[in-house]
Amino acid sequence: MSEPLKIILDGKIYEKEAIFAACRELSPFASINILSPNTSDIVVEVTPLAVESSDPQDFEQKLRTLLIDSQIRLDLNKQFGVIRDIIVKQAFAPIANLDEELKKIQ
Repeated sequence: MSEPLKIILDGKIYEKEAIFAACRELSPFASINILSPNTSDIVVEVTPLAVESSDPQDFEQKLRTLLIDSQIRLDLNKQFGVIRDIIVKQAFAPIANLDEELKKIQ
């Protein structure tokens, strides 16, 4: 097995859930180890599972793309998750006091 590629991430930018989600996406193709050497940084060690796998730098680019996507999803859920929940509730079981529910989110 080759030396792992070490990717240092700023824990102030990426939430733990976003990091785990991005690493989970890469797990079929690479062995992933997540370390937290200090309070703000997170180190992700990536080791390709197959010897003929693409360049390790490709894994870094893919991980960073997945991280941004995962963090955006988390941020959007925080911002609009309540609205989504109301839409789903209304779709499956109409809410009797819909106007009151909508006022709560404004």
